[in-house]
Amino acid sequence: MRFTLAAEKNNNLDSLQRKFSRKMFGAVKEIVLLRDPRDLYCSRLSYFKNINPRVTLQEVRWACTQLRKIRQEAASDTIFVKYEDIVLGNTDEIRRLSDFLGFDLYSVDTSQEQASRFVEHATSGSPAASVGRWREQLSEAEIRAFDENGAEFFRLFGYEKSTAPGGHHASGHHDDGAPYRLPAAEPIDK
Repeated sequence: MRFTLAAEKNNNLDSLQRKFSRKMFGAVKEIVLLRDPRDLYCSRLSYFKNINPRVTLQEVRWACTQLRKIRQEAASDTIFVKYEDIVLGNTDEIRRLSDFLGFDLYSVDTSQEQASRFVEHATSGSPAASVGRWREQLSEAEIRAFDENGAEFFRLFGYEKSTAPGGHHASGHHDDGAPYRLPAAEPIDK
């Protein structure tokens, strides 16, 4: 069987599924969707109501580690796209993705039907509200921990650190300098 176009949504960043697709289909184009880990953390806590925040932090750190590894191994058949650019309708990013795939994609659909699909899985009021939500929902200690532990991820994928010169966070809170560390990254049991 030969596919001209096939898409596989995969929530798992484990290399096994990625390698399987390449073995099964040969030449593939891989789209890696990125999201600010601070917003991902907030979203997961909102969606999975009874999840332990410590476990969520470990999952987000593990995902960031996997994304950095994918970036190191990436070839010309892999593109990294930011969730934020897609949900906010960044036309340059849509064009970049279209060029990568070799066909035109349409801009983000903001019709009522699309909005109602968003509501089915949403953990925020709108797609735009899902971007930067960490500024309102994270504590100072959590913000500081993401800054300290996520610096390489932020630099590699072009996300801003939340601390500004003078120790003030993007949330408007003053950083008192107290140390805080996210739990050590551990692989998630399958």
